[in-house]
Amino acid sequence: MSSAFRSASHRKLFPVTLAVTAAGIVVILLRPQTAHGLFSSQFMPHVYCYLFNRNLILLHTLSDALIWLSYVSISLTLIYLVYRTRREIPFSWLFVAFGIFIIACGFTHLMEVVVLWHPLYWLAGAVKALTAVASVVTAIALSF
Repeated sequence: MSSAFRSASHRKLFPVTLAVTAAGIVVILLRPQTAHGLFSSQFMPHVYCYLFNRNLILLHTLSDALIWLSYVSISLTLIYLVYRTRREIPFSWLFVAFGIFIIACGFTHLMEVVVLWHPLYWLAGAVKALTAVASVVTAIALSF
């Protein structure tokens, strides 16, 4: 298979995959019971599990916050590089896929900071599910 054909098919496949994924997520989130469940607080926040140990809380907060900031920075840099050199970089769609995957991973770390004080475990699970979708889409796209 020629590289021109593979590149053209990826350009068509990736947006379709993202659109289908986004549509599925929107349908799930628009259900009233899903939205209510995502923001329910029937559980206890993680600070109780950490026994309010200030050093342990600080360790997790700083680590997850720095990971999130780094992931966002990496993703924004990849998107900027693709934007600036979109005609020169072969497989620029792959950089975008990795950018989406990396930023999704970053948001799982951000949710870890949130659930320390706010027990939004369903929302954290939904963010992890989005990260799983981004991971699978990127892995499949990479194999083509």
